[in-house]
Amino acid sequence: MHCIFCQDIKETEKIFVTSDFFGVFDLNPEQAGHLLIISRRHVMKLTDLNPQEVAAFFPLVQKCVAILERNFPVLGTTVVLNNGGAMDEGVHFHAHLIPRYANDQFWQGRVVQQHSLAVAKWRQLLSELS
Repeated sequence: MHCIFCQDIKETEKIFVTSDFFGVFDLNPEQAGHLLIISRRHVMKLTDLNPQEVAAFFPLVQKCVAILERNFPVLGTTVVLNNGGAMDEGVHFHAHLIPRYANDQFWQGRVVQQHSLAVAKWRQLLSELS
């Protein structure tokens, strides 16, 4: 299968590259400065990342968010992890860092088809983490 992240992004388009991830600006941004942090290794899910990648991922997200929030007049940042079968075809695991502003209407007009989920079971499984 063709992967846009593995095959189509040119080195010159990468804003930063670490041993495990790289950053590019989203081609269809929700907001100016909308950043993607993409795993260098082609994995489909957060749970497919190896321990080194997991250990590197969240500190990298923190650094990117800190740079954004310290240097620009944003209210905050929305971080979205794209994972598994819910992603667009032709991509792999990545995170979106979206600059947010007061009254930006980020959540307005979004319609999500609701599905049932055994929330009591989900809660019980999560409680076992304690």
